[in-house]
Amino acid sequence: MLERAQREQRLIMAPARRATAAGTGMATLTAQERRVAQLTAGDLTNREIGARLRISDRTVGHHLSNVFAKLGLCSRRDLAATGIAGRR
Repeated sequence: MLERAQREQRLIMAPARRATAAGTGMATLTAQERRVAQLTAGDLTNREIGARLRISDRTVGHHLSNVFAKLGLCSRRDLAATGIAGRR
């Protein structure tokens, strides 16, 4: 029960806190996840990202769900707020 309550609390954290936590989680991303995250934050669709990286849009979605999980984010808007688009 405690574990479920903690998980739910993490899901409802304020976006500003998640974005701060995301800064420390960038090191956990693979190189491909980082590229997908940067292009996503740059406002490209999964199909556009897939064409650019020569992978399927489903694979982009897979990488993107890993990024969200690792960084504790819920949406593309939250990802863009981390400032990852400008990082290299």
